[in-house]
Amino acid sequence: MRSLAPFPSPPPCSPRPPVLRTLALALAATGAFACGSSSSGGAGDAAPGGSAPPPGGTQPPAGGADAMNMDAMNMDAAPLPVDMYIEPDLPPEPDFPLPDVPPPDVPPPLTDLGVQIDFGEVMGPACDPRLRAAACEPGFYCVHEEGRPEFVGRCAPGEGCTPGDPATCPDPARPYCHLVGGATFCTEVGINRENDDCVDRAQQPQACAAGLACTFSTCRTVCNPAEPVTCPENWRCESYEGATGEPFGICQPPACDWFTARGCQAGEKCAYSIRGDGQVVGSCRPLEGPGNGPDSPCGGGAEGGDNCAVGLVCTGPPGSQRLCKILCDTGGYQAPCPDGLRCVEALATGNGPVRGLGICITNQ
Repeated sequence: MRSLAPFPSPPPCSPRPPVLRTLALALAATGAFACGSSSSGGAGDAAPGGSAPPPGGTQPPAGGADAMNMDAMNMDAAPLPVDMYIEPDLPPEPDFPLPDVPPPDVPPPLTDLGVQIDFGEVMGPACDPRLRAAACEPGFYCVHEEGRPEFVGRCAPGEGCTPGDPATCPDPARPYCHLVGGATFCTEVGINRENDDCVDRAQQPQACAAGLACTFSTCRTVCNPAEPVTCPENWRCESYEGATGEPFGICQPPACDWFTARGCQAGEKCAYSIRGDGQVVGSCRPLEGPGNGPDSPCGGGAEGGDNCAVGLVCTGPPGSQRLCKILCDTGGYQAPCPDGLRCVEALATGNGPVRGLGICITNQ
């Protein structure tokens, strides 16, 4: 068992004035305000890759062939087929000193909320923390090595509790089973509610309220795959056992599975959409053609579908050639990115950003 103590605090970000609050919130989904990290390292700091083959096509080339890296895939607000687009390009921050206190209309960051975990001296295999649950074997979490580039970490073992099962955390002082990447730990119960953000600016998952787990994006309802009735009506319980080694799942929205098209008929694929209440749901749309592979040119159909293979989405800058991009889940539990790629939440609809679902980009 590991003792509990605060994570090392990341270097503080300079707070933004009120006029930048909207900008800060928009950029937070792509990690543009991450502190204390670097996107590249020196010799010997090569980033490890993911573990799953790309769905519906061949391995996407890395580097320049990935025309949708984070610098190139900023979009304007023009909608794409199935009401999809990448978040808009935004102006740079002003080059002047900012006060070292948060403006009154901006809530405090999540960094200091909840109990953090002391992993002690971590001597496990090398890993890339940006791959989240897919970075290590089930039951382990990739801990960033302090002072090293953001892609340098080591795998640390969890405690082996099961989210949603209080019997696996018998200590009254630590009754909550906290999902941290592919590992689980007994901690105090968190304060984050369902659909709340649960990742702090140090890119560490925070504990949620009882009955919920942090999926490295938002707090979601825990369920038992052997008893699907533990989810709301028409929802499905998606097992996380393969990524964590623990027999539990997370309730997923109704309709279809956008990674596998489960729930759709032959000749259809599952597209995401956001309801008026902000909930992401799937809907079956016609698959136009045989299904193009990753980074292939693509286009939309008259009925709202596209000609990318199942598990891919057709997206790109308005006025430019759109490409098929691999869909992924932010936490790496259901659909981690292939080797050399990582998952970034960069999709949105007219109703707002898509949480828990992203596209695979080059791991730079």
